[in-house]
Amino acid sequence: MRLKDHVSPKHLKEANLLLLLEGAKQVGGGVELRKRTRARAKMVSDANLQGLLDEIPDVPRKDARRAWSHWMALVTVRQPFFDANHRTALIGFNAATTKVWGFEYSLAIGDLEEMMVGSRNLVKQAHRPGADALRMATVAALRD
Repeated sequence: MRLKDHVSPKHLKEANLLLLLEGAKQVGGGVELRKRTRARAKMVSDANLQGLLDEIPDVPRKDARRAWSHWMALVTVRQPFFDANHRTALIGFNAATTKVWGFEYSLAIGDLEEMMVGSRNLVKQAHRPGADALRMATVAALRD
């Protein structure tokens, strides 16, 4: 299964925009905030998103978990969107697995928060490393 065969950059951008607009609504954002949110979401390059999709390994159903981990790590490291990268990655991968195999990945709220906080900490550490810290967040580190 290749994620790129079942999810397009356009679909990822649409999912991200919906997440961002929902967030803007929750903070009481008016028309101006929604306009800025739409503009930021549209700035994401289709070519960059396609490049991410192209990096997903071609796997059989039994190895879908490996492809999921790889995809989540790619999006976390590369941060193509200005916000909601984890959620957008989950939506994109689930859209593909639903079409191909008829299942979705779901995580308990606590597990989802732990994954997001853990990967954010690794990325933050890579951008502001201490003396003994890794200098770069890697797909392999996040995937594991």
